[in-house]
Amino acid sequence: MVPKMEAMDRVACTIHYDMAIRAKNGEEIERFSALQSALKKRAEIVEYMMLQLQEEEKELKRRTRELYDESDRLLNWSKVHSAGFPIDDAFGARDRKSEMIRECLAGDLAVEDLMYALEKGVEEGVLSFEAYMKQVRVCAREQFLHRAKMVEIGRGRMF
Repeated sequence: MVPKMEAMDRVACTIHYDMAIRAKNGEEIERFSALQSALKKRAEIVEYMMLQLQEEEKELKRRTRELYDESDRLLNWSKVHSAGFPIDDAFGARDRKSEMIRECLAGDLAVEDLMYALEKGVEEGVLSFEAYMKQVRVCAREQFLHRAKMVEIGRGRMF
C-alpha cells in the first residue's frame, strides 16, 4: 500500500507529464498540417508543370514530323531539279579574291566560335580563368589577323 499523499503526487506528476506531451503533440500536429498543406500546393504545381511539359512534348513531336516531311520534300525536289548541277559549284569562289575573303571570313567565324566555347568552359568550371584568358588572347590575335587580311584584300593589296 502506498500512502495517499504519495499516490496523489504520482497521479499529479503523470497528469502534468501527459499535459506536456499533449501540448508537444499539438504543436507537431499543427506543424505537420502546415507542411501537408504546403506539399499539397507543391503537388498541384508539379501536376500543372507536368501537363505543360506533356503539351510541349506533343508540340515538339508534331513540329519534328513537319520538319522531317519538309526536309523529305526538299530533298526530293533537289534530286529532281539538280540534274547534272554540281552542288560544290554553288559555293565555290569565282576568283582568287573571293576565295581569300571566304577563307578569312571562315577563319574569323571559327575563332569566334572557339572563344564562345572557351567562355562556356569557364562558366561550367571546366577551364580555369587564367587558361581562358591566355587562350582568348591567342584567339583575339588570330581573329585580328583574319580581319586585317580581309581589309587588305578589300583594298586590293593582297594580290
